[in-house]
Amino acid sequence: MSIKLAKFATSIFVLVGPLFFASSVFAQSACGDFVLVEDFEGEVYIERTPIEDCANPFGNDVPAPYTPTLTIKGESITSNEVVSTVEGEAVLVEGLVPEHPDFIGPGLALYIASGTDYYFVSEDRGVDAISLSTPLIPGDYVAVFSRNPRPILSQQPSLLDKVAHFFLPAIAYAYYAVETDEIVTIEFTVVYAEPEPQGASSVLFLPGIQSSRLYKDDLLGSGSDQVWPPNSPFSEDIYDLAMDADGVSEKQIYTKGILENTPGGDPVYAGFKNLLDQLDTEGIISGWTPFAYDWRYSVTDIAQSGTPYDGDIIKDAVVEIETLAASSLSGKVTVIAHSNGGLLAKAIMLRLEA
Repeated sequence: MSIKLAKFATSIFVLVGPLFFASSVFAQSACGDFVLVEDFEGEVYIERTPIEDCANPFGNDVPAPYTPTLTIKGESITSNEVVSTVEGEAVLVEGLVPEHPDFIGPGLALYIASGTDYYFVSEDRGVDAISLSTPLIPGDYVAVFSRNPRPILSQQPSLLDKVAHFFLPAIAYAYYAVETDEIVTIEFTVVYAEPEPQGASSVLFLPGIQSSRLYKDDLLGSGSDQVWPPNSPFSEDIYDLAMDADGVSEKQIYTKGILENTPGGDPVYAGFKNLLDQLDTEGIISGWTPFAYDWRYSVTDIAQSGTPYDGDIIKDAVVEIETLAASSLSGKVTVIAHSNGGLLAKAIMLRLEA
């Protein structure tokens, strides 16, 4: 069905009034109708035009004589793509049909499928580019492009016309090099996007190098012995942090948390921790987690393989982020990183991207 047919059918519908309305509501072809719903001065009218070709409802030319461009919300759309929108949002739909000397006035019409029927949504006609702005509800759509034949004027009258010319004004003669519209369709699906969550974000904190406390099991295996920071300036704890030639810890080292103060009592992250606790209490953030790690390993190793914690636990930064995201009121996680933690943050994001 061409767009011109739709307009013609509309004008006939208005003339015959209620009688046509009564028959159009109940008459439906075996493979569906094109349906036009109009609100005229508070009265809703429904016009149905039976689909003549069930296999090719819109009369697509095969093979397609041209390749139209369909752009929705600034993104180029090809057949069978999914378009995400928000309920009530006016969506800008733009079309472009290649120029051709035998055609003029391309058109773009949108239809939405409902069972076997296609309901008319909107249309626009232009010279080359077509655009329309309308809210789109979820469903399967068909964008129908049409290119109309250009009438060609001729000054070659017949012999009879030449004789009549003595008695009548000059007449221009027109014919069509191409007799029918050229129609191409692009199908796409519209879905409603989940509304953007609102509220406070959760926070993941990544400390800098040497800013996570490291431990080993004591000799009796019944407790933890802190090896970083060393227990005293003269302690041999530093030797427990030795790595072998392959970059693997010679001893089983794990972490429990970030460094709040130095052994001498000077603050490292104590004030920052208090600040985040206060922001959490006030509801400005939705909880936070410090991700301590064994800073002797590369940030890539930590991002990919995790880091050991007390109790033979391997903590994964990505899992920590996903856990925080689940309880975040915004659905997102804010990552705060200090020094070497910034390099770790980038390694984590590269893993998430992959």
